[in-house]
Amino acid sequence: MTRCTVLFSCLLVEVMCLIVFSFENVALNKSAWQQDTVFNYAAKRGVDGRKSSLSRFGDECVTSEYNATSEWRVDLEHVLSIHHISILFATDDKDWNKDNELTKYFLGFSAYISNTTEREDGILCFRDTTYTRATIPNPINIPCPHYGRFVTYYNNRTHIPYPEGYSDTTASFLCEVEVYGCSDQGKFGENCSMPCPPKCLKNSCDITKGTCFECIVGYLGPTCEIKEKKPQYPLPFLCGAVGFLVIVVSITSYRCCIKGTRGNAQFSPEDEIIPQNLSTQCTTTDVCSHGVPLVTKMMN
Repeated sequence: MTRCTVLFSCLLVEVMCLIVFSFENVALNKSAWQQDTVFNYAAKRGVDGRKSSLSRFGDECVTSEYNATSEWRVDLEHVLSIHHISILFATDDKDWNKDNELTKYFLGFSAYISNTTEREDGILCFRDTTYTRATIPNPINIPCPHYGRFVTYYNNRTHIPYPEGYSDTTASFLCEVEVYGCSDQGKFGENCSMPCPPKCLKNSCDITKGTCFECIVGYLGPTCEIKEKKPQYPLPFLCGAVGFLVIVVSITSYRCCIKGTRGNAQFSPEDEIIPQNLSTQCTTTDVCSHGVPLVTKMMN
């Protein structure tokens, strides 16, 4: 399988440290889809590993119709940790510069990672807003340390006027899309050898640092190692007055408020709330937090 080695170096106090991460092309030979297909220039050609010829009309590249929008995606089959995406555009085997007629079709493209086939349900890894026909690289490497099942290439010509150099229509002339990451779910680090922290939501973490993108319920911290503390309440307390009893209750947390207080401020009788839905499960007495829903019940 194709692998990519990414080198990160740093110079600190005249000491050079080198960290090496090796990631696999997890898109290789996976199922692919595109918005439309010209003849037999199918979407799967974009992940077949062949890139010796970059012609639209050879047998190694994807070719689509000219349209206002173009979309291509690969299904990684599982939700995987991803490091970066590499896209190799068709060149018709000519020099890649401002004079190559294909450059105009790629300007303004976007790349997404998602867990569904709806690209906008996921995250936007990259959207071109600055490249010109002279500066767009080929191939282009897009860092996107996240997790997902689908990687999507998208472009459009739906908002006139277009920037200088853009084509009037667009198409998916892609020769190879490589997605580098860990082929095993829930892994990160050198050679994807370390498991993500156990409390990471969906068993997903940053592919180089091992920090969690989100935590399961009840845990906090970069690696979800901190257990949230549950609030502790004292014994119930009844608030009373001569001739009547006023109980102010927070519906959401069953907290009794000391008579004469509401939120963080005092209130007068005319400010008292109309009696409704009294909770009998008060577990503490205090000045209620500002903005918590309150009810009052009058008892003769």
